[in-house]
Amino acid sequence: LGVTVEVGRVTKFVHSKYTIGEPLTGTIPAEIGALDGLTYLNLRGNQICGHLPSEIGRLTSLICLDLDDNRLEGPLPAELGALTALTELYLHNNNFTGEIPSTLANLTNLEFLLLDGNNLDTDVPSGLLFKKKKLQRYLATLRPNHDMLDKYEKQPFLSYK
Repeated sequence: LGVTVEVGRVTKFVHSKYTIGEPLTGTIPAEIGALDGLTYLNLRGNQICGHLPSEIGRLTSLICLDLDDNRLEGPLPAELGALTALTELYLHNNNFTGEIPSTLANLTNLEFLLLDGNNLDTDVPSGLLFKKKKLQRYLATLRPNHDMLDKYEKQPFLSYK
Protein backbone atom coordinates (compact mmCIF):
# COMPACT_ATOMS: atom_id res chain seq x y z
CA LEU A 1 0.00 0.00 0.00
CA GLY A 2 1.42 3.34 -0.95
CA VAL A 3 -0.07 6.64 0.10
CA THR A 4 1.64 9.97 -0.42
CA VAL A 5 0.43 13.02 1.50
CA GLU A 6 1.63 16.50 0.63
CA VAL A 7 0.54 19.62 2.48
CA GLY A 8 -2.19 17.65 4.25
CA ARG A 9 -3.69 16.21 1.03
CA VAL A 10 -3.48 12.72 -0.40
CA THR A 11 -1.73 13.05 -3.76
CA LYS A 12 -0.90 9.43 -4.55
CA PHE A 13 -2.68 6.18 -3.72
CA VAL A 14 -1.38 2.80 -4.89
CA HIS A 15 -2.75 -0.62 -3.97
CA SER A 16 -1.96 -3.22 -6.58
CA LYS A 17 -2.19 -6.92 -5.84
CA TYR A 18 0.87 -7.28 -8.06
CA THR A 19 3.00 -5.36 -5.55
CA ILE A 20 1.03 -5.82 -2.30
CA GLY A 21 -0.09 -9.44 -2.70
CA GLU A 22 -3.58 -9.13 -1.20
CA PRO A 23 -6.27 -7.73 -3.48
CA LEU A 24 -8.72 -5.02 -2.50
CA THR A 25 -12.38 -6.00 -2.73
CA GLY A 26 -15.58 -3.98 -2.70
CA THR A 27 -16.55 -0.91 -4.68
CA ILE A 28 -15.07 2.52 -5.31
CA PRO A 29 -17.14 4.87 -3.14
CA ALA A 30 -18.55 8.15 -4.42
CA GLU A 31 -16.47 9.84 -1.72
CA ILE A 32 -13.42 9.28 -3.93
CA GLY A 33 -14.34 12.65 -5.43
CA ALA A 34 -13.34 14.37 -2.18
CA LEU A 35 -9.67 13.53 -2.82
CA ASP A 36 -9.33 16.53 -5.12
CA GLY A 37 -5.54 16.76 -4.63
CA LEU A 38 -5.01 13.23 -5.96
CA THR A 39 -2.62 13.09 -8.92
CA TYR A 40 -1.99 9.33 -9.12
CA LEU A 41 -4.49 6.54 -8.47
CA ASN A 42 -3.40 2.95 -9.08
CA LEU A 43 -5.80 0.19 -8.04
CA ARG A 44 -4.61 -2.24 -10.73
CA GLY A 45 -5.13 -5.97 -10.36
CA ASN A 46 -7.58 -6.08 -7.49
CA GLN A 47 -11.11 -7.43 -7.16
CA ILE A 48 -12.91 -4.10 -7.15
CA CYS A 49 -16.43 -4.41 -8.53
CA GLY A 50 -19.43 -2.22 -9.27
CA HIS A 51 -19.68 0.95 -11.30
CA LEU A 52 -17.02 3.61 -11.60
CA PRO A 53 -18.67 6.50 -9.76
CA SER A 54 -19.29 9.73 -11.66
CA GLU A 55 -17.58 11.57 -8.80
CA ILE A 56 -14.28 10.38 -10.30
CA GLY A 57 -14.67 13.46 -12.52
CA ARG A 58 -13.92 15.70 -9.51
CA LEU A 59 -10.31 14.48 -9.45
CA THR A 60 -9.20 17.20 -11.85
CA SER A 61 -5.55 17.06 -10.69
CA LEU A 62 -5.31 13.38 -11.65
CA ILE A 63 -2.46 12.62 -14.05
CA CYS A 64 -2.65 8.81 -13.96
CA LEU A 65 -5.73 6.63 -13.43
CA ASP A 66 -5.01 2.89 -13.46
CA LEU A 67 -7.93 0.57 -12.75
CA ASP A 68 -6.82 -2.32 -15.00
CA ASP A 69 -7.67 -5.92 -14.17
CA ASN A 70 -10.57 -5.47 -11.79
CA ARG A 71 -14.26 -6.38 -11.96
CA LEU A 72 -15.64 -2.92 -12.67
CA GLU A 73 -18.79 -2.88 -14.77
CA GLY A 74 -21.41 -0.69 -16.37
CA PRO A 75 -20.90 2.34 -18.56
CA LEU A 76 -17.83 4.54 -18.41
CA PRO A 77 -18.92 7.79 -16.77
CA ALA A 78 -18.95 10.82 -19.06
CA GLU A 79 -17.29 12.70 -16.18
CA LEU A 80 -13.98 11.04 -17.12
CA GLY A 81 -13.80 13.79 -19.73
CA ALA A 82 -13.35 16.35 -16.94
CA LEU A 83 -9.96 14.84 -16.05
CA THR A 84 -8.11 17.08 -18.49
CA ALA A 85 -4.76 16.75 -16.67
CA LEU A 86 -4.71 12.98 -17.36
CA THR A 87 -1.75 11.69 -19.31
CA GLU A 88 -2.42 7.99 -18.60
CA LEU A 89 -5.76 6.15 -18.51
CA TYR A 90 -5.76 2.38 -18.01
CA LEU A 91 -9.15 0.70 -17.77
CA HIS A 92 -8.60 -2.58 -19.62
CA ASN A 93 -9.71 -6.04 -18.51
CA ASN A 94 -12.84 -5.04 -16.64
CA ASN A 95 -16.49 -5.46 -17.60
CA PHE A 96 -17.30 -1.94 -18.81
CA THR A 97 -20.20 -1.79 -21.27
CA GLY A 98 -21.82 0.74 -23.57
CA GLU A 99 -20.24 3.46 -25.65
CA ILE A 100 -16.94 5.17 -24.98
CA PRO A 101 -18.04 8.63 -23.80
CA SER A 102 -17.48 11.37 -26.37
CA THR A 103 -16.18 13.49 -23.48
CA LEU A 104 -12.90 11.52 -23.63
CA ALA A 105 -12.10 13.74 -26.61
CA ASN A 106 -11.48 16.48 -23.98
CA LEU A 107 -8.41 14.62 -22.70
CA THR A 108 -5.91 16.51 -24.83
CA ASN A 109 -2.96 15.68 -22.54
CA LEU A 110 -3.56 11.93 -22.77
CA GLU A 111 -0.52 9.96 -23.91
CA PHE A 112 -1.48 6.40 -22.93
CA LEU A 113 -4.90 4.80 -23.21
CA LEU A 114 -5.89 1.19 -22.65
CA LEU A 115 -9.58 0.23 -22.90
CA ASP A 116 -9.55 -3.20 -24.53
CA GLY A 117 -10.67 -6.30 -22.66
CA ASN A 118 -14.09 -4.80 -21.85
CA ASN A 119 -17.52 -5.19 -23.47
CA LEU A 120 -17.70 -1.72 -25.00
CA ASP A 121 -19.95 -1.04 -27.99
CA THR A 122 -17.41 1.34 -29.54
CA ASP A 123 -14.50 -0.16 -31.47
CA VAL A 124 -11.43 0.01 -29.28
CA PRO A 125 -7.95 -0.23 -30.76
CA SER A 126 -6.01 -2.93 -28.96
CA GLY A 127 -2.65 -2.28 -27.43
CA LEU A 128 -1.10 -0.06 -24.85
CA LEU A 129 1.29 2.52 -26.20
CA PHE A 130 -0.03 5.08 -28.62
CA LYS A 131 1.81 7.91 -30.22
CA LYS A 132 0.18 11.01 -28.80
CA LYS A 133 -0.85 12.39 -32.20
CA LYS A 134 -2.55 9.15 -33.24
CA LEU A 135 -4.22 8.85 -29.85
CA GLN A 136 -5.58 12.38 -30.12
CA ARG A 137 -6.88 11.67 -33.62
CA TYR A 138 -8.63 8.56 -32.30
CA LEU A 139 -10.19 10.51 -29.43
CA ALA A 140 -11.39 13.13 -31.89
CA THR A 141 -13.38 10.40 -33.64
CA LEU A 142 -15.44 10.01 -30.47
CA ARG A 143 -16.96 13.46 -30.91
CA PRO A 144 -20.55 13.35 -32.13
CA ASN A 145 -21.00 13.60 -35.92
CA HIS A 146 -17.34 12.94 -36.61
CA ASP A 147 -16.97 11.78 -40.21
CA MET A 148 -13.35 10.66 -40.14
CA LEU A 149 -13.78 7.43 -38.16
CA ASP A 150 -13.33 5.17 -41.21
CA LYS A 151 -10.10 6.93 -42.16
CA TYR A 152 -8.56 6.43 -38.71
CA GLU A 153 -9.84 2.90 -38.17
CA LYS A 154 -7.69 1.84 -41.13
CA GLN A 155 -4.53 3.24 -39.56
CA PRO A 156 -2.63 1.23 -36.95
CA PHE A 157 -2.72 2.89 -33.53
CA LEU A 158 -0.25 0.63 -31.74
CA SER A 159 3.24 2.01 -31.42
CA TYR A 160 6.26 0.57 -29.66
CA LYS A 161 8.43 3.68 -30.04
